[in-house]
Formats: sequence, structure tokens, C-alpha cells
Amino acid sequence: MSQSYAPHPFSRSDQSVLARWWWTVDRPLLLAVLALMFIGVVLSFASSPAAILADESISNPFHYSYRMMVFSAAGCATMLMTSILSPKGVRRLAVLALICGIVCMMLLPFIGDEVKGAARWINLGPFSLQPSEFAKPGLIVFAAWMFSEAGKSQGVPGVSIAVGAWGMVVALLLIQPDIGQTLLVTTTF
Repeated sequence: MSQSYAPHPFSRSDQSVLARWWWTVDRPLLLAVLALMFIGVVLSFASSPAAILADESISNPFHYSYRMMVFSAAGCATMLMTSILSPKGVRRLAVLALICGIVCMMLLPFIGDEVKGAARWINLGPFSLQPSEFAKPGLIVFAAWMFSEAGKSQGVPGVSIAVGAWGMVVALLLIQPDIGQTLLVTTTF
């Protein structure tokens, strides 16, 4: 009796972008992230009607659930697109996110919406943007890259550069003030 196996969609010799992604992605971690996104969307259906009671201008009881679904889909697409990037591409994207986050955080005292004494958000019409959310992952990837470079050779002051970037982000967070984000960034760093 012979067993027949279904052919795998990608062979190890396949050098396409999708095949390389499939063989290098951490599938259990990917599954866990997708499961957390799904659970978040499902739970938003339980909390959305209660949140609507606080805002009488919204008539759809699942308004926030639909928003959660849209943002989860956008986050999932972003996650999958960035997971296809090469390590060099990830470093470039991280540096870009860090620089843009720092520049926007510098502008927050002038253009940020102040809520309860803290200016943390930039209002862009239909949605608001919190620059520290871009600076955080950018800083972590940039710092890891600098620590790695410092370990490779004696001539690269990677640790000093990473600490300088961390100090700049922390200083800008404290100006807002945002103690919670400061502790999160510091703990992760």
C-alpha cells in the first residue's frame, strides 16, 4: 500500500520571493499574531455597542468593530509586506520610521492636539497619528543593528549611537509628557 503525499506549494530550490518568505518566516509566531488579531476583532464586537453609548453621534452599534477590522487588515497587510523585506530593507525602513517619528515628535509641541495636558497626537482629519508608535519599532531595530555592528568590529561606535538615539526618543517622550511610553521604550531598549 503506497501513500501519496500532496506536493508542497514551494520547493526548497524555488528562489521566488514568496517561496523564500515561506521557508524563512517564523510560522508559529505568524500564526500567534494572526490569532491575536482575530481575537481582538472578535472581542471588539462585544465592546463596540457599549462604547457607542458614550458617543451619541454614532448610530451604528458596531462602528468601532468595523474600524478594528479595517485597521487589523491594514496591519496584517503591512506585517506581511515587511516580513518579505530583506534584512537590509528592514534596517532601511526602521531608520526611516525612526527619523520620521523623531521629526514628528519634535513638532508635537507646535502642531499636536493637547489632551489633559499632553500633546501626543497629530490630527489628520478622519484619524489621528501618534508619532511615538513609529519611533518605537524603528528605535528597537536600529538599536539592535547598532549593537550588532559594535560587536562585529572595534571601529563602529554602535553602542554610543544606539544610546544617543534612545536618549533622543526618551527626551521627546518626556516633553509630551508620556511616562508610559518612556518606560516601555526604556524597558525594551
